[in-house]
Order: sequence, then structure tokens, then C-alpha cells
Amino acid sequence: MPVFGSLIFAIDFSRVMRAMLLNLNNGMRIQEALEVGKNVSKNYVLLSIIEASINNIIIRRIVDRTF
Repeated sequence: MPVFGSLIFAIDFSRVMRAMLLNLNNGMRIQEALEVGKNVSKNYVLLSIIEASINNIIIRRIVDRTF
């Protein structure tokens, strides 16, 4: 059974990356592309990784503005 979990995760990851690539190629910012890519996946682990990435981008922007 562990094989199928890895396979499903890889398929969801591929879908998110394709959606992000399409949006980035059309001029969308990374944070917005992540938000759209988040809607493509149903995998909770992948969704939490994307959410953490979005939060890190937001925190980085706040820190950059203060300095």
C-alpha cells in the first residue's frame, strides 16, 4: 500500500506544479500562483506544504519592508 500513497502524492504534486507553471508563464506572482495551485489538490499534506510556503512568503515580505 505505501506505493499507492507515494504515487497519489506524486500525481497531486504534478497537478499543482502544472497549474503553477501555467500561471507563472502568464505573469502571475508566485504567491498568487500558489493560491491557485492550492485549489487543484485534495491532498492534505500537500495543502499544508503549500500553506506553509505562502505564509513564509508573506512573512518574508513583512521582514523585508521593515529593513
